[in-house]
Amino acid sequence: MRNARYFLWLSILLSILAGQGLLLAGDTSLRVYGQFRLGVSGDLSDSFDIASYDELFSNGAGFGLELSHRFIGGLDVLMGIGYVSQDGENLPDLSLNDWSTLPVYAGLRYHFREAGGGLDPYIRFDLGLGKISDVDFTRLGDTGRYWDSTWSALAGFGIGLEYRFSKLGLFLELKGQYLGAPETTEITDLQSADGSWSIPFNIGLAYYF
Repeated sequence: MRNARYFLWLSILLSILAGQGLLLAGDTSLRVYGQFRLGVSGDLSDSFDIASYDELFSNGAGFGLELSHRFIGGLDVLMGIGYVSQDGENLPDLSLNDWSTLPVYAGLRYHFREAGGGLDPYIRFDLGLGKISDVDFTRLGDTGRYWDSTWSALAGFGIGLEYRFSKLGLFLELKGQYLGAPETTEITDLQSADGSWSIPFNIGLAYYF
């Protein structure tokens, strides 16, 4: 929980910088994207003889919204929110509800070329929190709570490529993302669980004003 608080204060600071961009001259953009989460990995506990996230959940999909501002040189500050859902697997003796995450984050994006038209490669780094939904299970006719809803630390790093047409831009991004461990329940001991790693792939549209 202490790590989550550190992530929260850092993301708030970056969000303030991004919000100030609305009051400054320069490139400010609103970005909308769809996301495909390619796999999820990490160790859980030995609850129900399940050892890893990828045994419990399939690939995910979702969407997001970002506000960013070109702060100085090729550096953007940004803040965003999203939603991602992953299907729970139906195993021989165990089935799980879908798992959803609500990421709230701020970050930095560095462009390797000056603002303008054409191809624009960049790298990005995000910090924030992810609201993990509760997940129920069914096992041999019994139903219970596998883990509780909680806020966990969130961090990501990635690369992107945008093609800009004056006020509009089309972009692709590939990221590595870390999400902290879910909350333990009395039925399933997840105290020793690791956080999860995933590979989000984003495709979206940017509008500059």
